[in-house]
Amino acid sequence: MARFGVLSRARRLRRAPTGPRREPESDLWRSRRRNGGRDRHRGTNGRAPQRRRPYRGRVEVDLEVRGDILPRLGRWVAFVVAGEGVGFLVPVTGFALAATLGLTGWAAWALLVVFGAGEGALLGLGQSLALRGSRIEVPIGRWVGATALAASVAWSIGMLPPTLADLGVAVDWGSPVTWAVAGVAGIVLLATIPLAQWPLLAGRLPRAWRWIPLNMAAWLVGLVFTFLPSPFIDESTAPAMSFALFGLGGVLMATTVAIVTGWGLRRMAREPVAAR
Repeated sequence: MARFGVLSRARRLRRAPTGPRREPESDLWRSRRRNGGRDRHRGTNGRAPQRRRPYRGRVEVDLEVRGDILPRLGRWVAFVVAGEGVGFLVPVTGFALAATLGLTGWAAWALLVVFGAGEGALLGLGQSLALRGSRIEVPIGRWVGATALAASVAWSIGMLPPTLADLGVAVDWGSPVTWAVAGVAGIVLLATIPLAQWPLLAGRLPRAWRWIPLNMAAWLVGLVFTFLPSPFIDESTAPAMSFALFGLGGVLMATTVAIVTGWGLRRMAREPVAAR
């Protein structure tokens, strides 16, 4: 019996593993081994998955890409025509309101100055929306405010001759001084809007001062269309017809200004960044 016990013990020792004792395989390790080292419910190597953070460089990438985008002429023309076309109807409504209320003199002048600011606001809104996403994108609020203020100044100058006529002030158009004053007033009128917009373009457009003469030339040509309906309108013209004719003149003016300024804006924006 003693010999049999010794042999049985020797067999058990021979069959026992010689290495370190192996613990039973857990469900986690068994799952990882079946899924190629990944747990189905957890992240890599059995760790909890980390929450992805947003890419911090996205803003810089967008700005870098935006720096190569020029304002599109079609987009510019469409937004400017829409803004100025609708905006020009605001002072036209002011004229109709002044006639209905019987306002003359400085009362009518003040009313048209306020309504002229509305025209400028809609024009500025169309321009700023047209520049969104381009290399010369401007702040919408500041651009609209500057354009509205400049438009009111332009209307205050443009409404002076009819206001003085309503007040009975005689203007000697045969005097050289009168023509000199009228010429200076005309230059200031044409320069009001681009002069107010120029500081907002100074850091975005190469040699942004060129925006001023470009706009002055565009408005000088475009304003001609606003006088075209006058020979066809008198006191007997229906209000709806007057509104339609002046609206058509405003659309033609806006189209002219939009095409000229859009073409010039794209040419200026094509210059190298180093020239800014």
